[in-house]
Amino acid sequence: MKKACTKFYIVSITVLLFVLNSCGKKGPLKLDPEVTPGKIVEMKIIQEGDDLRFSWKFPAYLKDNKTNFNISSLKKAFIYYSDKPLSINLR
Repeated sequence: MKKACTKFYIVSITVLLFVLNSCGKKGPLKLDPEVTPGKIVEMKIIQEGDDLRFSWKFPAYLKDNKTNFNISSLKKAFIYYSDKPLSINLR
């Protein structure tokens, strides 16, 4: 009787491990690409004394052209330095 219970437990644990191991998807995670704002539509640079004031308009939609851009969801804005001059129409 004791041998039968031991074999039953071993078989049960082995089957349970195979079942649990085979659940779910295999392979690397495939994350959806992050949807970010598109290019800046209009940019202005105004000099006030020794200071420069940058202002711009964000596009109405994100890069997927489906999702409306909500300014309150914006967490960061990066301004990169470039050695090349910017081609901006100053008015």
